[in-house]
Amino acid sequence: MFDTLPSGLRKATNLTRAGRLMDATASIQLLLRGRAQPLQDPARGAHEQPTIGPPTIDGHAERVSAPAAAVNDAIVKHAPSLRARPPLGDMIRERTKPKLPAIATKKGAQFPASTFGNGAGSRTYKLYVPSGYRVGEPVPLVVMLHGCTQTPDDFAAVTRMNELAESGNFLVVYPAQTQSANRQKCWN
Repeated sequence: MFDTLPSGLRKATNLTRAGRLMDATASIQLLLRGRAQPLQDPARGAHEQPTIGPPTIDGHAERVSAPAAAVNDAIVKHAPSLRARPPLGDMIRERTKPKLPAIATKKGAQFPASTFGNGAGSRTYKLYVPSGYRVGEPVPLVVMLHGCTQTPDDFAAVTRMNELAESGNFLVVYPAQTQSANRQKCWN
């Protein structure tokens, strides 16, 4: 793969391997500017690359006094990007969250949320009751344990188990794991 690189990138790679990072950076910058080879410095040998340092930015700064409240107001008014935002991880998770299909619920079917409790504690769950179910009729019960970070609704939508329950006339229960039991809501 190294042999297929353009000569300028190969040269930058060799300079990097030799520990000459500034020279490698300069070589890449020249490539990006459209020059395959750096300009030769007559004071250097023909085989040496010139060392180019970071650019110097000259400027003039002036201290201005203003009341702190006025400065804060100006920042909030003119720089909305500086306002409080949710943590980056939360923003990424929200934007990359898969769009789930709608949960299929046929007319007459039910998908209520409820809670079961006993001496060991309580657990919320959702129960899918297909439209063809008749009270007192013995039918299979399928227990669906969702994956980490999922909810019963997420799992029902992704697996489409409710649609299968409609065609097979069976009940489906989706217990919900709590974050207090597992931070990622994984089943222990």
